[in-house]
Amino acid sequence: MTSIVAASMPNPNSARELPALARQAGLRNIKIETFAISTPHEFFLRAMAGSLSKAADDGIVPRSEVEEFLAEQASLHTNGDFFQAWLFVLVSGTV
Repeated sequence: MTSIVAASMPNPNSARELPALARQAGLRNIKIETFAISTPHEFFLRAMAGSLSKAADDGIVPRSEVEEFLAEQASLHTNGDFFQAWLFVLVSGTV
């Protein structure tokens, strides 16, 4: 399901390209910071449910699989075991 959501983004792997893009832009003394944040179940629904529903509408994945996945996540949330993390990359440099 994560791959389906990633496929709905213009460039889901852009973070790994940022250091090279900074160098290509002529930046020097490049510094890279990575960090992650965890988000609640409500954010998960807002960020992913729409893309998954559209994928089901478009026939990319059976709706039953989407419903099963969302139900599993809701169950994890109910039991206090839901966890989702977003990874970020910050690249800076000097001109």
